[in-house]
Amino acid sequence: MRTKRTNRFMALLLAASVLLCQVFVTTALAAPEDAAADFVVEDGVLTQYLGRGGEVTLPNAVREIGSGVFRGNRDLIRVTFGPDVVKIGDNAFRDSGLTGSITFPAGLQTIGSAAFYGCSRLISTLAIPTQVQSIGNDAFRGCSGLTGLGLSEGLLTIGNNAFRDCTGFRNDLIIPNTVTSVGSAAFYNCSGFDGQLQLSASMTVINDSTFYGCSNVTGEVVIPDKVTRINDSYAFREMQKITAIRFGTALTTIGTYYTFYNDTAVTTLTFTSAAPPAGATGILGQFAALRTIYVPEAAYAAYVSAFSGSLAVGVRLLPAGGGGADFLVEDGVLYYYSGEGGEITIPNGVTEIAANAFRNNRSVTAVHFPAGL
Repeated sequence: MRTKRTNRFMALLLAASVLLCQVFVTTALAAPEDAAADFVVEDGVLTQYLGRGGEVTLPNAVREIGSGVFRGNRDLIRVTFGPDVVKIGDNAFRDSGLTGSITFPAGLQTIGSAAFYGCSRLISTLAIPTQVQSIGNDAFRGCSGLTGLGLSEGLLTIGNNAFRDCTGFRNDLIIPNTVTSVGSAAFYNCSGFDGQLQLSASMTVINDSTFYGCSNVTGEVVIPDKVTRINDSYAFREMQKITAIRFGTALTTIGTYYTFYNDTAVTTLTFTSAAPPAGATGILGQFAALRTIYVPEAAYAAYVSAFSGSLAVGVRLLPAGGGGADFLVEDGVLYYYSGEGGEITIPNGVTEIAANAFRNNRSVTAVHFPAGL
């Protein structure tokens, strides 16, 4: 009797095992189909995600991630892109839970507006692939956990506010020479950069507030020779650790509304354009530590005429390269003194001293005038 019960129990156990294996196999085989069902893909565009988040691998059929597909999905932890993705649409991952690092496919070409806005849990270096040509407005705004930025040659445009408030970036900020346009406030409050700023040689305009608050960038800022205009309103405001600025040869206009406000460590300005840029006199008072301004020797007189009435105490206006005498004299008129001070003798032949020739020059201790003055 006991043997029969034992045999019956073993038979039931074997049947249950077989049934369990069938369920497991069925589930395993169905998993890919279920995973695929999480994605709605139309003509290569991912238009909807229906899954539960976590670590998500996009189907290989996806070439474009549509607008807002993962927006606000705080359960999303990581995404693996297929090799053929060329575009990430507007707001695609905005305010999502993406965490850690993110790796883009090599063929990616476009990152849409606000695509990763507010993804503050991303904590790696952000490497933009060489095929990317445009980064949209607000694309990575508020991604404060990112620690480094690598922009590749081939990039053409960076949108307004693209990296605004990415406070975790470190090291140099290098904008590739292929970039022709950097939008307003693109790097606003990127206070973590602690190396140098290198601008693209292809830029023609510096927009409003572009580098406002990059307070730990150091060294000299060189405005490229193709830049014709620096717009009003805070373009380089609150960059307290830059020490010098060189303005390029094509510059014609500098906005004066707090463009360089509170750049307290700048001691040297160098102008290279053939004529003083419009608005240049309006920025001179924004540099509390300014001591020397270099200008082209061939245009020295024009710069003296424009700047001499706006120079603060202790600031010297000098021809670049050290050429020229201490006295700028034309047709008997002494327009400016650029020497080191002390006891000076005004040259013979000077019959008139122009307005502002020695304005705010406290280094001169004594003056000897010529007989014909």
